[in-house]
Amino acid sequence: MQDYNILTGWAGMILGALLGLLVAAGAVAVVGRNIAGFGDTMRMTSGIFVGGLGWAVLLGLVTGAIPAWSAMRLQIAVALGRK
Repeated sequence: MQDYNILTGWAGMILGALLGLLVAAGAVAVVGRNIAGFGDTMRMTSGIFVGGLGWAVLLGLVTGAIPAWSAMRLQIAVALGRK
């Protein structure tokens, strides 16, 4: 069960990062076409996309580490009794 939770968390993080990057790529394309003089220079290349995905995964891991560490150290009965 624990492996399933970890895989679900990873899948959610990657899916969220990809969705955010796709929305950003669309926004860059629309803004680049509609602002005079930026049509040729505003592009999201594959390198920028992969770099953004890497940053999103890194930030997800860093910001999730403290709550995960705290949850790991709690006893189940104490965690269920908290409000």
